[in-house]
Amino acid sequence: MNTWRLDTWLTYRPEDFLMFSEPVYWQMIQTHNALFWPAHILTMLAGLGVLVVLGNPAGFARFRPGLLIAGPLAASWMLAGFGFLGLSYASINWAAEWLIPLFVFQGVLILLGRTDFGVGVPSGIAAVLGFGLLAYALAGYPLLAPLAGRPVAAAEVFGVAPDPTVIGTLGVLLIARSSLKRRTAPLSLALAISIVWCGVSWITLDTMNTWESWSPAVAALVALIGWSLPNAVSTGGTPKASRSGRAADRPAAR
Repeated sequence: MNTWRLDTWLTYRPEDFLMFSEPVYWQMIQTHNALFWPAHILTMLAGLGVLVVLGNPAGFARFRPGLLIAGPLAASWMLAGFGFLGLSYASINWAAEWLIPLFVFQGVLILLGRTDFGVGVPSGIAAVLGFGLLAYALAGYPLLAPLAGRPVAAAEVFGVAPDPTVIGTLGVLLIARSSLKRRTAPLSLALAISIVWCGVSWITLDTMNTWESWSPAVAALVALIGWSLPNAVSTGGTPKASRSGRAADRPAAR
């Protein structure tokens, strides 16, 4: 007789499947930061650069703004995947290695969709939400550690840790969406992958009973709301700047 009945499985709780405690998790974050320091400075500068280019794509038209945005973002996913998941998180959670291909695929996907970034001047509520998420990922998320009573050395930084990297990506995707006439396949898939990680992070943090679990959950909700909203371009507005070389952006011949 099979003793592993459904009622037996129902007695398990999420924390029964967690392979580490909360102190072990935060210590892993701190050890990871020490291992990769001072890469944090470079990734933060890269994130700020992405923010600047997104705010004024026309000013960087000659420098291929799409690549200036997609390049650092893709590199951040690669670093978070191989560095955080492969070298650090896998030391306490063997399942982390399974997610490395997802991060690599996301990095490649962002590079392939680079022509969707920096197309025009962001506008509308989606752009506002996007800039808010990106600013939070760069400047707000690292503050969660000291607010929770952990040392600054345990702060999670964009480009080095997955959560701020993913939240920042959600912001970039919303900003890009706000200046496009339609949702493109690369951006939609990149959004879905980012939402999946937010779900994984929320479940992990919530299982540890840590109050920071609200962060990825709220970020995913904000991104989904922003993604579903129409923007100025799709509702008939005219973007102030657009992709260089498009015939639609040139004055009509007389």
